[in-house]
Amino acid sequence: MTSCIIKDNPTQNTGIVRLCINIILVLSVIAFALLLAFGLVYTVYFDIYANSDNPVAGKENLLLLAFLTVICLIVIYFIVYHTNVLSADKKISRLLTCLLVFTAVVCLYLIYGVKGQPNSDAAQVGNAVEAFLNGDFSELSEVGSYFCLCPHQLGYAAAEMLISVIFGRNNYVAYEIVNVISILITLYVLYKISSELFENKGVRGITVILSFGMLYLYLYSTYFYGDIWSLAPEIAAIHFAIVYMKRRRVCDVILCGLTIGLACLLKNNCVIALIAIVIVLLLTFVNDVSVKKFKSGLRMLLSVICIIAIWFAMKEALAFGFERAAGVDSIPKGIPSSCYIAMGLHDQEFRSGWFDHSNWSFYQDNNYDWAAADAAARADIAETLSSWAKRPWHGAKVLLQKNISMWADPTCASIHQFEYTGRHSDGRTALVMSLTYGTGRTIISWIMNVWQTIVYLGTFIYCIFAIKHRKEIKLCQILPLLFILGGIMFLTIWEANSRSTVRYMNVMVIYGAFGIDKLFSWMRSKSLSKSRK
Repeated sequence: MTSCIIKDNPTQNTGIVRLCINIILVLSVIAFALLLAFGLVYTVYFDIYANSDNPVAGKENLLLLAFLTVICLIVIYFIVYHTNVLSADKKISRLLTCLLVFTAVVCLYLIYGVKGQPNSDAAQVGNAVEAFLNGDFSELSEVGSYFCLCPHQLGYAAAEMLISVIFGRNNYVAYEIVNVISILITLYVLYKISSELFENKGVRGITVILSFGMLYLYLYSTYFYGDIWSLAPEIAAIHFAIVYMKRRRVCDVILCGLTIGLACLLKNNCVIALIAIVIVLLLTFVNDVSVKKFKSGLRMLLSVICIIAIWFAMKEALAFGFERAAGVDSIPKGIPSSCYIAMGLHDQEFRSGWFDHSNWSFYQDNNYDWAAADAAARADIAETLSSWAKRPWHGAKVLLQKNISMWADPTCASIHQFEYTGRHSDGRTALVMSLTYGTGRTIISWIMNVWQTIVYLGTFIYCIFAIKHRKEIKLCQILPLLFILGGIMFLTIWEANSRSTVRYMNVMVIYGAFGIDKLFSWMRSKSLSKSRK
C-alpha cells in the first residue's frame, strides 16, 4: 500500500499550517482538474516554418488518446507487477542508470544531427557576449541596447562568457553539452526527490519509467537559452530544501541558497522556486514554534534568512562585476515588470498573453524612462481589469484561453524550438528531418500527448489522495506542489509561453508517479477481491 507518511520528521502540522496545506491542496485539485480537462479537449501545436510563437488549438482525438493512454498504462502496470525490474532498490538504480545513459545518447545524437545555432534573444545575448569578451561593454550604457532592456539576461551572459573562455568563442556544442548535463542532473534529482517524499519502491520506479517519456527535454538539448541551464540548479535547490526539512543539516541550507541563487541568475523566473522554498520553510518555523521547539524554529528562521541572503549576495555580486567592467554606476533597470503583466493580460484570440512586442513598446514609446513606462503599463493593466469588470465572462475567457494555449501543449513548444534552432543548418540528418517535419514529428507528438495525459491524471489522483489523508501530509511533500501551483498562477498573469511550462512539467512527474502507483494499487486490490469471491 502506498504511504504518504514520512518517518524522519514526526512533527504534526498545527493551526495555520494545516489551513495553508488545505488551501494548497484544494487549489491544486482545481488546477489539475482544469489541466487534465484542457489536455483531453485540446491539443496545442505550432505551424511548421512559423517565424514567431503562434500556438494553434486543435480539437483532441479523444478516442485515440484514451486508447493509447490505456495501452501505455497497461504496459507500465505489467512492468511494475509482472517483471523484476522494480523488485529491489538495486534494480531501480540500474533502471535509473539506463535512463541517464539513454538520455545522454539521444541528446548527443540530436546535437550532432541538428547542428543548431542561436536565434532571436539567444543570438542577441551571444552578440553581446562576443562584445564583452572584446572589452566592449557599451550594451550596458547605450540607450535602447538589448541589455538596457533586458538586464535580467546578464546571469546567462556571464555563464556564456565563462564557457567561451574555457572552450572557445562561439562553441555552440559546448553550450549544448551544458544543456545535456543540466537535463541529466534534473532527471537524477527528480528521482532523488521522489525517494525523499514517498518512501515507496513503486513510486520511485514509476518516476523513472515516466522520465523516459520526457521527450521535450531531449529536444531542448539543442536550445540556446537560460531555460535549460537553470533546470538543474533549480530542482537541486528544491531537493536540498526538502532534505534540510527532514534532516536539519546546515550544509543543505547553504547548498539550497547557492543552487537557487545560481538558478535565478540563469533564469529570473526561478524566483518562483525561491518563493515556494521560503514559504514552506516559514510554515515549518511556525510548526516548530507552535509545539514550543523554539531552538529548532529559530534555526529554521535563520535558514530562511541565509537562503535569501545568499541569493541576494550572488545577484549583487553579478551586478557589481558588470558595473566595474562597464565603468557604470549601476546596471540598467530594464523593462518594468508591469510591462510584462500588461502584455500577459492582452486579448489576442487564442494567443492571449503571448509575446506581442508591447512590453518593449511601453519602454521605447516612453523614451526608455522606467517610471514613465511603468506608469503607462499600470494604466494599461487598470484599463484591462476595468473592461473585465464590466465583462467578467470575457476576462475569464481570455485567461482560460491563455492557460489552454500553454498547458494543452504536450510538447512544451519543444518541436517548434527544435525546428527553429536547426532551420538554417545544412547538415541535418534524415532522422532529425523526420522528427522535425515528417512521420517522426507525428510519433513523438503523440508520445508526449499520452505522457502529458498520464502525468496530469496521476497528479490529480495524488491531490485527491492528499486531501483525503491531509492530516498525514508533511510540509516537505507540499513544497514541489506549491512550486507547480505558483508557476501556474505566475504564468496566468505573466507573458505566456508553453516553453515556460517545462520546469513545472518536470516536477509533476513525481506526483504523477505517486498517483499512477495509487491507481495501480486500487486496481490490484479490486482484482484480488474479485478473485477471492
